Amino acid sequence: MNQLLDIQIAKIDRKYIEIKELGCAYGWRFLYTPKDTLMYPNGLMFLGLNPGGHGSAENTVESVENGNAYRVEYWKDQSKKLLNPLQKQVQAFFDLLAQSRLGERASHDSKRLMDETLTSNFCPFRSPSWAKFRPKEARDAAVAFSTDLWTEIIPKIKPRLILCMGSTQYSHLNGLLENISSECGIEEHLPTGWGDIQFAIRQYKCAGRTTTLARIPHLSQYKLLNSPKYADKMDAFIGKLANIAA
Repeated sequence: MNQLLDIQIAKIDRKYIEIKELGCAYGWRFLYTPKDTLMYPNGLMFLGLNPGGHGSAENTVESVENGNAYRVEYWKDQSKKLLNPLQKQVQAFFDLLAQSRLGERASHDSKRLMDETLTSNFCPFRSPSWAKFRPKEARDAAVAFSTDLWTEIIPKIKPRLILCMGSTQYSHLNGLLENISSECGIEEHLPTGWGDIQFAIRQYKCAGRTTTLARIPHLSQYKLLNSPKYADKMDAFIGKLANIAA
């Protein structure tokens, strides 16, 4: 039994009652990977902002036991088993991670690396988009809860690398880690090749080890993978992560 998971699921479920009563009733989703990624983490985390939501207020998912949802679910068309563009971008990103030193523990197998990397969102509560997470009282309550959720989890699992896909969750994780760390490094920026958009990397001394927090642009909007135009910048970013977090 995964006591840590059971405790967090119970907390999410209780908080969702409040979120639903405040008027944001789309359900929730926690792990995009098997339960074992919380029990026996490989040291890597991949975080989105919050899960999409349409329809049922009881649409809840605790974990995905047959692999990483970005790989094994079909968000574009379930009947035809079609991946959407974001899933393809995330898979291509993990292909590069697997080829680096960060993939050594998974024998440089990108599917295995995806399935063993704790994958979730900063906020577990669904909404059609972050901008449509309404009313404001519900979103404020969700942010406060999510900050507490990861403040409890991160020192227990001691990740060596947290990859945030997007700036909002990166900002929240940065503030969280500043509060629980004994030492915070200087934020470093690397170019993505997409205008002024940049990667970001910062390190923290947390729970007796160094945790690296990194930001990549949201890959649904900034399609940096599978394009020669951005390959050198992506390689440089992943190489930097591998050197400091492998």
